[in-house]
Amino acid sequence: MPIACPNCGKHMKITETNKKMYSLHKMCLECVVNMEAKIKLEGNWEQYEKGIVKANALANLVDFEKAVDSWYAEKDTFVSESGEIESWGGGDKTKMYEEIKIRLQEMKNTDIY
Repeated sequence: MPIACPNCGKHMKITETNKKMYSLHKMCLECVVNMEAKIKLEGNWEQYEKGIVKANALANLVDFEKAVDSWYAEKDTFVSESGEIESWGGGDKTKMYEEIKIRLQEMKNTDIY
């Protein structure tokens, strides 16, 4: 069942392009094209483009941070096939975790342009 574009009110055909544009901009492809054309005419394209790149980089950092948090929460011991408990820890996990979190925060605070 097609849904209406919140921007123009037209029913969007369910296509891969409309799905992608809706997930990124919450509007149909036609509205995105019109919006971006207006941004270019107003001379704000470079700023708009930088904002998209920065948002993408930040999203990647957030994803990496979640992976690091997950790694830190994992146990360092495993039960082998023979039932013995093996420790696979290779050092001070807490120190490494704290250092990674500091570096991630520094990267988040860095302007990429």
